Amino acid sequence: MADCSIIYDLANQGYDEWWFPATGLLAAGFAGTIYGLFRSLFKNIVPTAAKKSARRAIFFSLILALLAFIWTYSEYSNLRKAYEGGAYQQVSGEIEHFADTGPGLQPGTVRFSVGKITFSYSRYAVSPGFRKTRDLGSPLHEGLMVRIRYIGTAIVRLEVCGS
Repeated sequence: MADCSIIYDLANQGYDEWWFPATGLLAAGFAGTIYGLFRSLFKNIVPTAAKKSARRAIFFSLILALLAFIWTYSEYSNLRKAYEGGAYQQVSGEIEHFADTGPGLQPGTVRFSVGKITFSYSRYAVSPGFRKTRDLGSPLHEGLMVRIRYIGTAIVRLEVCGS
């Protein structure tokens, strides 16, 4: 297959799941703002127990953000090392049985086959690899010629071939 365009490559894309731990940091910032208001503007109105609860919320939000970062980054890092080490499989051919809506599919899920390999992913899953759906700009559709490198269920490189 010649004349292929790279649509996605894990090695060039980088760490996409940064937004997941960032939500924990936003929660910590929100709790910190509330705590600051409790300590300054409402210091005589808000009971000490409420101030302690706000401090706990900050602490747990930071811990959860840190754990989310460790989890998502280690998953990305391990997949990238495996990919760069050549531990991937490759399939080329025409996309068949493409479905992104319908019975048995959760919203945001895409399922298709190339050759005898079936791929299925959800844009809502927090894991590395290609996860775009049609409404997020995915070029995938029935009959499209592709070359896919994958490790397990993760698409680490997607190329669209021909026009």
